[in-house]
Amino acid sequence: MNLEDQVFHRLKPNFKKLEAYGFVKEKNSYLYSQKIMNNSFKAQISITNKGKILGEVIDLSFGGQYLNFRSYSGSKGGFANEVKNAYLQILQDIAENCFEIDPTIPVGIWLIPANPSYFDIDEAFKENKEIEYKQSSHIQVGDIVYIYEGSPQSSIRYRCRALKVNLPHHHPNPHVRINMTMLIQLERSFPVGMFSLNVMKKFGVKAVRGPRHMPQPMIDALKDKENY
Repeated sequence: MNLEDQVFHRLKPNFKKLEAYGFVKEKNSYLYSQKIMNNSFKAQISITNKGKILGEVIDLSFGGQYLNFRSYSGSKGGFANEVKNAYLQILQDIAENCFEIDPTIPVGIWLIPANPSYFDIDEAFKENKEIEYKQSSHIQVGDIVYIYEGSPQSSIRYRCRALKVNLPHHHPNPHVRINMTMLIQLERSFPVGMFSLNVMKKFGVKAVRGPRHMPQPMIDALKDKENY
């Protein structure tokens, strides 16, 4: 999945908002460009009448496409990563201001871990119902995210909604590698033990070491719990 598909998945354009944002209509497409990296590069975005999003970054020093940022997956510090982050920020802003959730595309349902030894998610949600959280999978805007809190709670504790995804992140601790985060909104919480690891094992989920999709029977059981 390319960067454009990651950002705009499950979204559809509002064409009136595109023009208000600065897109120019030409034949069957809406075009937008913006200089980045101290005006040495230019991001060009094209959106067709059918909602297909195409993008490219032009190196203005020689007038050709700059492609290195698309294959770059390293940690902070690389020049290609700086270009990638600058380009992603443009895509994110366009998505936030000019796109809406497409109700015809099914919502993804994810299960992700939270390690109390590294991050106090209980305290974070007490302070704010919307938090930035590490993203290491293809979670999309509008997806439902269940959070499993590790030992000693060992239970699914929260159901959230992904509001923004693929947010570039630079962690102040050099020993912590977090390149991307997502903005999630708390929708409801569950008591410790209501959906424990022992219950999850009945559905074939023996551990939650990283983001994963959930078996449909487990999703159905969780929805039943939500109605308690």
